[in-house]
Amino acid sequence: MRPQQFNVSSDDVHEQPNQEAKKFYDLLQAADKPLWEGCTRHTRLSATAQLLNLKSETKMSNQAFDRMISIIKSFLPSSENLPSNYYQTKKLMKDLGLAYEKIDACSNNCMIYYGSQVNDMQCSICNFPRYKPQVGKGKLVPHKVLRYLSLTQRLQRLYMSSHTAEYMTWCDNYRDSSQMVHPADSEAWKHFDRMHSDFAIDARNVHLGLCTDGFNPNKNNGILYSCWPVFITVYNLPPSMCMKIPYIFMSLLIPGPKSPTSNIDIFLRPLIDELKVL
Repeated sequence: MRPQQFNVSSDDVHEQPNQEAKKFYDLLQAADKPLWEGCTRHTRLSATAQLLNLKSETKMSNQAFDRMISIIKSFLPSSENLPSNYYQTKKLMKDLGLAYEKIDACSNNCMIYYGSQVNDMQCSICNFPRYKPQVGKGKLVPHKVLRYLSLTQRLQRLYMSSHTAEYMTWCDNYRDSSQMVHPADSEAWKHFDRMHSDFAIDARNVHLGLCTDGFNPNKNNGILYSCWPVFITVYNLPPSMCMKIPYIFMSLLIPGPKSPTSNIDIFLRPLIDELKVL
């Protein structure tokens, strides 16, 4: 990915953030407020994240979650900052760029309902219906749903923070090329740089790695099910950072029960389209 090119003088290094970055900083500052005045153990964001995690792990209904929030708020001091209900907690996460997109998929892994096929009602390959049989006037429920987490904002934020921006040029400015400690030291990386010198010349250009593996989330219950997360690794960062959890981004969550096998490229389409834009 190539950043925009600017001619910046030394006097402009600490320039003011643009409107998009300023909005994110304001949201982050608001979310990072103490849970109540004087609280040192939790912020508004950390408390909200734990409550949403609890809801997911216990399969709590929205109604039960709202009731739990109201009870917790009644225990807290009047200066508390906890969101009022499930809708508000989701809105907080979405505003911070932590939302995901749901994309329906064929139950047989033939296609995803995306792009020109977003409104199709059955698979164009195997004719399997998109939705489960409707019960009464209830909402249509798809057989399979792909979760897609956008990459762009997460990469932008690596440059927004002074704690990570300086390390995004580590491969060019800080590494010791006499040791093999990072993919940048490999012959494959060096060959890429020779073949694409116009890309390699700017240390800010982003190098990404992609990996995936399946696991059974229901292993203890003896249920055969294969779920496939797809992860993006930012290889601009030094070894002490690039393989740590905060800097490994989950981009896709491919549902089961079957493994995508050779059809995994079908599920990668939203990611490939975003990478082309980047």
